[in-house]
Amino acid sequence: MKSHHPPNGGHLVVFLPNWIGDATMATPALRALRSWADARGATIVGVMRPVIEELLEGVDLFDETVSYDKADPAPLLKYLRSLHRSTALLLTNSLRTAWLAWRAGCRRRIGYAQEGRRLLLTDPVTRARWKRRRLPRSAVDDYLDLARVVGAFPDSIDLRLAVTRQDRELAAALWKSWQWLDEQVITFHPGAAFGAAKCWPVAHFARLAEMLLAARPDRRILVLCGPAETETARTIVHQVQDDRIRSVAEFSPSIRLTKGCLARSALLVTGDSGPRHMAAALRIPTVTLFGPTDPCWSHNYHAKDRWLERDLSCRPCARRSCPLQHHRCLQDLLPEQVAAAAKEWLACPALPAAG
Repeated sequence: MKSHHPPNGGHLVVFLPNWIGDATMATPALRALRSWADARGATIVGVMRPVIEELLEGVDLFDETVSYDKADPAPLLKYLRSLHRSTALLLTNSLRTAWLAWRAGCRRRIGYAQEGRRLLLTDPVTRARWKRRRLPRSAVDDYLDLARVVGAFPDSIDLRLAVTRQDRELAAALWKSWQWLDEQVITFHPGAAFGAAKCWPVAHFARLAEMLLAARPDRRILVLCGPAETETARTIVHQVQDDRIRSVAEFSPSIRLTKGCLARSALLVTGDSGPRHMAAALRIPTVTLFGPTDPCWSHNYHAKDRWLERDLSCRPCARRSCPLQHHRCLQDLLPEQVAAAAKEWLACPALPAAG
């Protein structure tokens, strides 16, 4: 791969991934870029969705951040055109962002050559393939390869996020409303942006909660969710019928609240989801339940992430719904197996949460 160094004092425009998990897995590359820019007097401008800005708040990765409306990119284009000697680094894979960088007049445009955008890039990067198929590989490594094209090299592959004062205050308000003090809290995240195919059955989550609560009277369980997952969270709580399990569904789910709650957790049980990577960045032990997806794609190098998966001939299919209509990849992962994995981490001292 060819390296390009923008002139000292130049601007590096970084287009951030749209998804929470992907943006979190990009943090090792973003830290490498930050160190590289500081050494050369360059300015880093992050282009991202507002929710990604909320996620990365407090990590000090950018000199400026910009969000834009997909329906009206004119203000973004006007701003980027005002930057001189700029290089665009596309951590996104879309044709849209390559087109925006080209229209904005960025002198260098670095990104993966896919989605028909090769001609819009000055530095197209090709992913490894076997018989025209991409080889399963962690997004962490994909983002680091793009950073290396700029000339930035990582000092660590650890994911990192910051828990801000506002994050902590939001979580503290929940703990106070439930009169939780120093109880051990296990968090569940039953949803996934990919769709229902990546979600462990609600009844399994409820049964797991019953088992974990029965094992220790002072234990508490908190069900996390996004705005689109509130009914799932409520259903789990309703099925358990125990005052020691709560959900954030009755509040206003947000990334800040999720960060604050994870920072107070002893363990997260989740599917292949964005909060899984957030927990890794906050050094919270996790048990991850894999269904239709290959764990290699989302390997986040977290030392305390235990994977559970079924060895079935039909997986990983990477489909949003089960083509065989049985969903055995997750149905057959039993609560007893997950409880056993959870107890392994709960018996070990938890790693400290990031500040």
